[in-house]
Amino acid sequence: MLFDIPLCTIIEDEEISDEELEKLLDELEDLTDEKQDMEIISLLSRSKKRLEVLESLKNENKIPSVISKDINDSSHHISKYLKTLKESGLVVCLNENDKRYRYYSITPKGTKYLNIVKNKK
Repeated sequence: MLFDIPLCTIIEDEEISDEELEKLLDELEDLTDEKQDMEIISLLSRSKKRLEVLESLKNENKIPSVISKDINDSSHHISKYLKTLKESGLVVCLNENDKRYRYYSITPKGTKYLNIVKNKK
């Protein structure tokens, strides 16, 4: 692995140009993005219901009770799915302060990963 040795040790032991450092940071960012991609794809691949929630939100914003009917699951489960999807940045609550009718929407990131996972199946 590239970063088994602390980065500061590498920098102290040899001269690294700004260009080389920038390249290392870009590689690290790519690895971080790749890891995030894999985590989200894994999250969605492990749960058919999470995918169904995203699919339900694909064309219109909905409240949990409507999503519950769409995918034939309990409101309690839908709330758990939405919480996980929201924490991952795949859905967003449009009116967080309304305790009774919270509308959820799929984010562009959610649409991206929904399409990736659907195309892998």
